[in-house]
Amino acid sequence: MTLLATALALVAALLVGASAVLQQTAAATTPDRGAGFFAALVQRRRWLAGAAADTGGFLVLLAARAFGPLLLVQPLMAVSVLVALLGGARAAGRRPRHGEVVAGVVLTVALAVLVALGRPVRGADRVPLTTWAPALVLVGLGAAALVAARRARPGPVRAVLFGVPAALAYGLGAALTTTVVALVPLGWAAVLGAWETATAAVVLLAGTAAQQLAYRAGPLPASLPVVAAGEPVVAAVLGVVVLGEALAGTGPPVVVAAVAACGAVVVLARGAGTLSAGDRPRPGTPSGGTPTSGRPSRGGSR
Repeated sequence: MTLLATALALVAALLVGASAVLQQTAAATTPDRGAGFFAALVQRRRWLAGAAADTGGFLVLLAARAFGPLLLVQPLMAVSVLVALLGGARAAGRRPRHGEVVAGVVLTVALAVLVALGRPVRGADRVPLTTWAPALVLVGLGAAALVAARRARPGPVRAVLFGVPAALAYGLGAALTTTVVALVPLGWAAVLGAWETATAAVVLLAGTAAQQLAYRAGPLPASLPVVAAGEPVVAAVLGVVVLGEALAGTGPPVVVAAVAACGAVVVLARGAGTLSAGDRPRPGTPSGGTPTSGRPSRGGSR
């Protein structure tokens, strides 16, 4: 079961990483029309391709959660950071920076060590509503980040601020969907009638909206590390605090791996500040970098 959950989580990470590149490049080249931004976005074939990859990744991730605990599945999603950063660099028409590649590899390896040596243990599939009280803190933090993001200027800082509520929402959604998946054997009536199902749908939609705003606000390396690294952290914390999951191994190697993972995230986030405006695709310029007409392309790549 552990091997199957690991394999499924890695496939999901690859799909989500590719989706991030497709949707970010589409969002970055879609004119900001206020409330009409999302309406224009869903007409872009590149964004729709990213949405399809994201949906596929989510479905595969649900399957992974059916066979393994959050503490096993969610950390492996950090592989999406490396996939998206490599793809994002190519879409921007430049070679990946050495620091980006190293940080992505370190993050991926460190989280893999955490999973292998930590030996996550599954908790409860469903808990009382009152046990979810800690999630209210996440809602408050997400709201505060959204307010700050709306006041910030477009750029890496604003992208990070929009990425925070996206990470919080996705992490909370991951914990909620774990319960939803556990209800499937009881029938669709049980799934559709559970409060966790409706709540997960609302939370994940809110996370998707925040992530699209993050993609529009700044370069991919600014928001993606926050979302890709923040989501598994939030999901893991909720897995422990709410669902009662635990790590069977907590020795020095696990601590070192955790510190290394945090350091890699810091490097990835700081690297976003060094990106110039020229790293982002211009409207009317495909990912290869050759200008076309003055109109934003309707095709292309999340």
